[in-house]
Parts: sequence; structure tokens; C-alpha cells
Amino acid sequence: MEALSCMIKKAGEQGIFTGINISGSGLCISHLLFADDALIMGDWTDQNISNLRRLLRVFNMVFVLKVNLGKCNMVGINVGNSEVSKAASKLHCHVGELPFTYLGLSVGDNMNREVHWQPVVDVFRKRLSSWKARNLSFGGRITLIKSVLNSLPSYYFSLYKASIKGSLGIGCLRDINLSLLAKWWWRFKKEPFSLWARVVGGIHTCYPLGGIVPLKPNITGVWKNIASLDIDMNKRGVNLRYLFKGWVENVLKLAFWTDLWCGVIPLCFKFPSLFKLESHKGCKIKDRLVNTNGVISLDWKWTRPPRNQHEKDELELCTNLMGLIRMEDMEDRWLWLGSKDGIFSVSSLKSRLYEAKAEVLVYNFHWSKLVPIKVNAFAWRAAMKRIPTKDALERRQVPVSNTSCPLCGDEEESADHLLIGFRVSSEVWSIISLWCKIPPIFAFHVRDLFSIYKTIPGGAFKKEVIHAIILVGCWCLWQTRNQSVFQNKRPSLCGLVEEIRRVSYMWTNNRAKNMHWSWEGWRNFRMAAGL
Repeated sequence: MEALSCMIKKAGEQGIFTGINISGSGLCISHLLFADDALIMGDWTDQNISNLRRLLRVFNMVFVLKVNLGKCNMVGINVGNSEVSKAASKLHCHVGELPFTYLGLSVGDNMNREVHWQPVVDVFRKRLSSWKARNLSFGGRITLIKSVLNSLPSYYFSLYKASIKGSLGIGCLRDINLSLLAKWWWRFKKEPFSLWARVVGGIHTCYPLGGIVPLKPNITGVWKNIASLDIDMNKRGVNLRYLFKGWVENVLKLAFWTDLWCGVIPLCFKFPSLFKLESHKGCKIKDRLVNTNGVISLDWKWTRPPRNQHEKDELELCTNLMGLIRMEDMEDRWLWLGSKDGIFSVSSLKSRLYEAKAEVLVYNFHWSKLVPIKVNAFAWRAAMKRIPTKDALERRQVPVSNTSCPLCGDEEESADHLLIGFRVSSEVWSIISLWCKIPPIFAFHVRDLFSIYKTIPGGAFKKEVIHAIILVGCWCLWQTRNQSVFQNKRPSLCGLVEEIRRVSYMWTNNRAKNMHWSWEGWRNFRMAAGL
């Protein structure tokens, strides 16, 4: 394919084959090759089509390689069907039409319509079929859903913006979609001379005020959705523009007024009166800051001199701010403020979107890495009052003859009563607090119980271990309840506490990284210096 690429490029340089000219950029696109897929583009002329046929024949004769035209399609843009059929017969290929599929993606479709997302929906239905749900545990279903959500739609979501309505516009999927699309912003700033960036820059030649990427609002398509991401991000409490910051060193390629490079907002917003007086609002830093042997001087270009006091005050502040700039012998670069290393990652933006969304959540459960998923899932369901206690079953219109607690028989069985309210559970938490050498565990609600680890003095690892023990305690209490209901076994306080110690030791000792302890140390809660 490299040889074919060189031949098409040489033919374009000699005027034998004419590609697609991108207006205003001087860029000409004639072909795109990936592995054994080829996409050849050019002006619709008889000479161009004839020369393409000759070029492919020469390629076959010289390299003994042949493009299988019988599997190829010819598509004409703004060309009549008769002309397309005539050209296709000349090249011995099929007549194609928009939309068509290239590298698994639909080209020419309006991806704002829900119907064009049906292939992704069908894959979801296939992978998340009902028989899998019936044969997997709750923790297994969580693992399957996470795997499907994080892998299947990534290819589509990395280029197309999903419809707001329908099954794809909710929750985590929307965060994944926006985060993958935002990566194009980062790539556009980091790879300004790549082919795709030059094509986008040639088509969208203007920047919105304070914009990071170019956009012509009157041109619709994929790039308009990508460039308008900040609108959706702002609705979710994340200002995407302010997460991109230019680091000025020596070359000074950044835009002086509209790029974020000095302070926390672009200078066009910080000094709006001066920006109105600027004669060239898209000027670069090198046009306004002149570095002479390490000395920075200012070269203003106003439509008129600043006159009123407000304009003069802004000019003084801006001049003082520019006096703090220090240059280094390196190129300017872009930083991502969403991570410590300054490099964009999809996960960092997803975390920001989740944090912005979590501020309005009623309850945020902390999942422990020291216990299995099934234990975390049970604890989360208990905190949300979704475990199948008798009062919960009654709320779901399930016939229950007796709603009293099967362990004590005194009160109605609920998550709060079962895990913290009745006599056995209270004694369990008292013994665990003495064992772990912490203040007595006391809570009115299950959610309070799962938040106690935050108030315990000590290091972060100790708090994680205490949290894991509490989750295991709730899990064992639930297992004891089930044995009482379905096997008619009466609970034993000593046996229950020993079961909590044994199970928590097995899970935490196997799951903790670089931290292992003996059974004797665990029984006395002296596993490591950090505890």
C-alpha cells in the first residue's frame, strides 16, 4: 500500500490526478489508506477517472499487486446517477451511494438521528441478554455491565456524539461519549500539523471567542458536534475550555487574547475593554510580546488609544501582568489541567464529570477494594434499602404473611433493624470495636454505619481495613439471617464474630497490595505498623 500511496502522490504532483482541494489551506487530499482499505478521492472529470484507471493498471504491472475493483464502490457527490454508473463501468466497479461504511464507521449519515445508532444498540442487546442476567450473580452482572459500557461503544463514541434521547443518552454512557470526543480537542492542540488537523483548520478557519478549536457555525457535521462540546460540559458543571492552558516559553505560538495562557481565564475576558480596542483580535503572543535578549517589551496595536479611566486601569493591570512573564529556551506547549502530569486522559475527564454530578447525589457509597464485588454490591443495596427484607418486599407489593424480624421477632424486619438495630447486631459491633481498638460503633442508619471509617483516627490504610471489616460484618449478618429463615438455624454470637474475623482475614489478606499478616496478628489486630 505504501507503493500505491507514493504513485498517487506523484501523480498529484505532476497534475495527472487531481485530488480534493481544501479551500484556504493549500492542502489537497487524494487518498486515505489503512491496512488493505483504500479511499481514493478526486475531482469528478473524465480525465481524472481515466488517469486513475491507468494508474491502477501500472501499479498492477510494476508491483504484481492488484486492487480488487470488483469489491470497490464508486460514489459521486452532487453527480447524477447516470454519470456515476458510466464511470463505474469504466473502472469495472460497483455503484455506491451515501451513506457508506468505512473502517466500521458510517460515512455520510446524520448521526444526530437515533435510528443510525441501532448497530450499537443491537450489540448491547446481544451482549446484555436476559439469559446472562438470570445466570449471573448481582456482582457478576455489575462486572458484565462495566465491561460492556467501557468497551463496546468506544469506537462510535470517539467520533460521533450520541443522541440526547433514547437509551444512549443516560448516565455513564454520556460521560464516556463526551470524554472521548474531548480527546479531539487535545489532539488538535498537540498535533496541529497532522493531516486531519490541517483539513479541519482549512475548512473551519475561524475561532469562537475564547475557543480552543476552530468552528464555522454554518458548517454542519461531525466537527461541529465536537467543537460544541463545551456547551454540554457546562451543563454538567465542567468548563472544558478552562482545562486547556498554554504554557508560554519562547516560540510564542499561542493566541494572545483568546487562548488561556496567563491566569485562570483568557485575557479577552479579563480585560474586555482592551480587547475591544485590539486591531487584530486573533493576534499571537509573539505579535504583542517582543523578547529582546531576555527583556520583554510590549507592542500594542489599538484601533484608538485608551481614553477613559477604566481602559487606562485595564492597560496598567495588563502591563503589570505581562511584566511577570518569564521566557525559557523551549517551545510553547499545551497542558491539561485535569491531571497532575498535564497530559489529557479520558479517565481524568470522566472523573471530573462524575465529581460534578456526584455533588447533587443524595448518597455516595465508598466501594472497598479489600472485599469482593458481591459484598460491595450488597452493602450498596442495603444503604439504598434495596435488599429483600420483609418491609422492602411489602413495599414492592410482594405478599408477606409476617413482617417481623426472624431473628428477634420483636420489630419489623428492615435493613436498619437487621444490620444495626436488634440485639445480636449491636453486640457484634461492640465486639468488633473492642477487637479493632476503635471507639464504640454506634449508628442510627446503615448509611451512618458505612461512613464510620472516615471518623476513625489513623492512616488511610487503617480506615480502609475498618471499612472492609464493617462490610464483611453486614454480609455475615445477612447470611445468618438467611440461614435462620431458610434453614431454621439460630444465630450464635460467638460463631458470628469468629466468622467475621475469618472471612475478613481471608479477603483482606489476599486483596491488600504489599500488606500481609499472620492469623495471630489479625486476631489481635496488630498486622502492621500503619494500623
